[in-house]
Amino acid sequence: VYKRQIPDDYVSNITERLRLYNQLDNTKDEEELLAFIKSLHDRFGVLPQSVIDLTETVRLRWFAEQLGFEKLKLIGGVMKGYVKVEKNDDYFQSDIFGRVLSYIQQHPQTASFKEHKGKMILTFKRTDAIETALAVLGGI
Repeated sequence: VYKRQIPDDYVSNITERLRLYNQLDNTKDEEELLAFIKSLHDRFGVLPQSVIDLTETVRLRWFAEQLGFEKLKLIGGVMKGYVKVEKNDDYFQSDIFGRVLSYIQQHPQTASFKEHKGKMILTFKRTDAIETALAVLGGI
C-alpha cells in the first residue's frame, strides 16, 4: 500500500506541511515540480518514499488531465479514468481520444472502456503501482 504524504518526522511543523501540500497541489509543470522537490531536499534532506510517491501522484494527475479524464482511481491493481459523456462530443472526436482508443485496441487484455451513468470509464488492469500507472498513461 502506497502512502502518499509528507510524514511528521520529515516536516514536523503542521502549518509548514499544509503549506507544502498546497504548494505541491499548485505546481503546473515539470519544471515547478522539480524545483519543489529540490527545495524539499535542500531544506529537509533526502525525500522519504512517501514524499516521492506524492510527487509522482502529481505527475499522474497531469497525465490524466491531458487525456481528458475528470477523475482517476488507482485501487487494487486497477486504474480507472472517468470522462463525462454528456456535452463532450469534441473530446470523442479529438486526437487524444483517438490515442486512447488506439491504446485500448493494442492492449485488449489489460485495457477496456464502457459507458456507465453518463460517464465513459476507461479501465487499465495490472496497474499495481504509481510507476506503472505513469507508464500506461505516458504510453498513450
